[in-house]
Amino acid sequence: MLSRELVGRRVKVTAWYDFEQFAAARRWSITPGDGPEGVVTHIDDVTGRVWVRIEGLNRDYNLALSDVEVVP
Repeated sequence: MLSRELVGRRVKVTAWYDFEQFAAARRWSITPGDGPEGVVTHIDDVTGRVWVRIEGLNRDYNLALSDVEVVP
């Protein structure tokens, strides 16, 4: 998928390794394998990194493109 098509798309973070601790600190209930969802705000084609605005946090996180999947 081209970067211009990915920006603005809803994604699920599949490999946010510290999300369980992050969620626990905020007292969110999650199921195993669950991850946060958000919207891609920027992508760097050179490095393969994406910035995702995580729902409920109102903050952009810089993640590897391979760590997110597009939500239909």
